[in-house]
Amino acid sequence: MNKTLVLALAATTALTTGAFADGHAITEFRIGILGGENAQDRMNSYQCLADYTTEVLGVETKLFAPADYNGVIQGLLGGTIDMAWLGASSYAATYLQDPEAVEPVLIKVNVDGSIGYHSIGFARADSGIASLDDMEGRDFGFGDPNSTSGYLIPSIEIPQYKDGVTMESGDYFGEVKFTGGHEQTIVAVNNGDIDAGVTWADAQGNWEDGYNSGALRKAVDAGLVDMNDLVQIWKSAVIPEGPIVLRKALPEDVRTAMTELVDGLHERDEDCAYGVAAGETLGFQPVTHDTYISIVEARKAKISISAITISGTARNTSEMRRNTGISRGHFARPRVPNNDRISPPKAPINVDTAAILIVSTRAGKYFAIRPGRSARFSHASDRTSAG
Repeated sequence: MNKTLVLALAATTALTTGAFADGHAITEFRIGILGGENAQDRMNSYQCLADYTTEVLGVETKLFAPADYNGVIQGLLGGTIDMAWLGASSYAATYLQDPEAVEPVLIKVNVDGSIGYHSIGFARADSGIASLDDMEGRDFGFGDPNSTSGYLIPSIEIPQYKDGVTMESGDYFGEVKFTGGHEQTIVAVNNGDIDAGVTWADAQGNWEDGYNSGALRKAVDAGLVDMNDLVQIWKSAVIPEGPIVLRKALPEDVRTAMTELVDGLHERDEDCAYGVAAGETLGFQPVTHDTYISIVEARKAKISISAITISGTARNTSEMRRNTGISRGHFARPRVPNNDRISPPKAPINVDTAAILIVSTRAGKYFAIRPGRSARFSHASDRTSAG
């Protein structure tokens, strides 16, 4: 954070032609923006960064705001997005699918110099809900399956609150549902569509302001909520802020220039940094993969599933259940070799050589792998467990 944007621009003057020292060239630069608020607001918050990027790199900069977190993850993996500010869980998801796809380079710094935030559980102030003790039989909303604060961490910590609490609908809570993102969760709780939800905040500053930064602060800034109408009912342990990541396949000159640009953004344009960082910040500082090892391990634990081989044939999942006697969870169709799509077959499936995964996922996604192969979770949800 000690480098200024002036130095960054000086170091990257040669980039303005679009040619690079290693002989490669880029014709455009693409920034992905995770969900959390509506697409237009996300684009508006990042437009200043896009303008600075075009100035530094000398190529057109495009912003992409996919409907869900997985859109950004797949863009980074597929090479259609070059840079993004990921949540810790989204970074873990990307890393687990391809450790060589992206590199974490910077992390947001809070106004007190810390680099963490929290998952915040909240409800309407007039709901009579003051803690998770009051949530028995009530509906609980979570954002996106790939969100750290919106699903991964609460799915681990909330069941530890007391005996009997699980993330299964009907066990302790009424319905456990995904809303689609942080803003959707906030609006749904505020409107009374769900009883409570979780979102992210740095938990610094005043509750009335939506704290200093995070989804609640953005919702207050957008005029979506009055924080006096809401009450905090739960707070997670501290979570490491997600990283700014760059595709490793980018030319080194480009990665250096973009790291220095974002590193000096707060010093150059505090308002721009406010929009990009979702609230008040001291800027960004360097970070490495080591910061996220615990999140990677937590994510691996959530998507760890078992594969079993069952001999026989079946035309559909109902027949599979009858033949195997397994009733819990969903059956995934065996994957056709070299085909990641799982489609209903036109003829009976011979499953004696195929691995059937018994999975349960609230996102309604089904998966299968072949024997001896590691499972690929390119479309997987955190909400996956062994049947």
